[in-house]
Amino acid sequence: MEKFDEYTSIKYWMESLAKRSEVTRKSYLKHMRAFCKAIGKTPDELIAQRKEDLKSDDLYVRHRIEMTLKKHIADLEKEGKSTGTQQQRYASIKSFFDCHYARLELLRTDYPSGESIGKEPADRKQIKLMMDVADPLQYRAMIAFLKDCGWRLGDVLKLKKGDITDLGDGYWNFKKLTQKRRVVANSFVGPEATELMTLYLQKREKAGEKITDESPLFLSEKGGFHKNVPWVSAKISQIAQAVGAKNVSAHSLRKYFQNTLENPDLHIQKSWIKQFIGKKLSSEDAPYVEHRTENLFEAYKKAYDYLRVLQPITPRVRPEDLRRAFLEEVPDEKLEPYAKKFGITIGEARRMLIREKKAFDTWQEMKEKTETNGGDCGEEYLQIPESELLSHLRQGYTIVHRLENGEVIVRR
Repeated sequence: MEKFDEYTSIKYWMESLAKRSEVTRKSYLKHMRAFCKAIGKTPDELIAQRKEDLKSDDLYVRHRIEMTLKKHIADLEKEGKSTGTQQQRYASIKSFFDCHYARLELLRTDYPSGESIGKEPADRKQIKLMMDVADPLQYRAMIAFLKDCGWRLGDVLKLKKGDITDLGDGYWNFKKLTQKRRVVANSFVGPEATELMTLYLQKREKAGEKITDESPLFLSEKGGFHKNVPWVSAKISQIAQAVGAKNVSAHSLRKYFQNTLENPDLHIQKSWIKQFIGKKLSSEDAPYVEHRTENLFEAYKKAYDYLRVLQPITPRVRPEDLRRAFLEEVPDEKLEPYAKKFGITIGEARRMLIREKKAFDTWQEMKEKTETNGGDCGEEYLQIPESELLSHLRQGYTIVHRLENGEVIVRR
């Protein structure tokens, strides 16, 4: 029997997938091999059968392979295979027949339903533990690099030393056309990764390696670039399992990066995050694409404290939190003049001052005038509906604050 990847139909299929990533091609090949083994036919026999079946006027004969595939997927489910495995098997077989212009007539409902559990995003504690136990130094540096940039492992392993631009202060920038989506990713790593990377590169030089711009950023055990990406991925998963992170993988570090930068406190455009990690941009993203590396870098630097795992995050203090901390200590009698002038309760006044900066500033100004003048500042405040605003402005009133209920506070 021929080697599986030597069959004519398989060779043609793999050539048609030349633009797909090596990981995808290997995955498809593995699933096709499993399908052929399960049904007892070679790939070439399947194509010959399909072409013969399509000549028949009998619909049951024409759709024999579709029925075989659906039964096979049902068998996988009975065996307890994950939804992700079922979906990958289905996609592989479908791709094989599509490539040979013998497309299977399948319905949308034939696709294996359900959600794939997949890998969990790693959390900060897990990543720190992984970096603590990873050995050799290359894997500590690799884990830090992956969590700092959010790239797929296969793309990181193709980086050369010459792809790196040192931006100073421990930050590196690099751009690359991604294997899977064929889009340009423009990303960065920060001090936690670059410090380890510097030590790792120095170690290689001390061992006698002459590192040039063409040298792999991560050197395989055999020298040169890592060619077996699944093997490296499995190594990272083993490191994760060693610290009790059973469902964490290299891809979990990519998820960590994306989830971290999507924190609403950072206010980073989703299209920018896609540019960082090399995800394909949609037509809706077009107005928000940022081509200037310096602007992407500024956003990345602001986010880096959130990406760090070796030191605690310094929380950003929001202005309303500062106002809350101050006003919670202010006794009711200090707020009473403000509440009285605006015709609201003390509780409403406190909540408004915490929530809205302009109201807080007005209260501070009124409080200072009252304390300076030793009593009433002599100004008149009114709360009026917006329909009466014009007539009051003509009488010399000015707008102090617009309330959420649509009314306006004015002063004269």
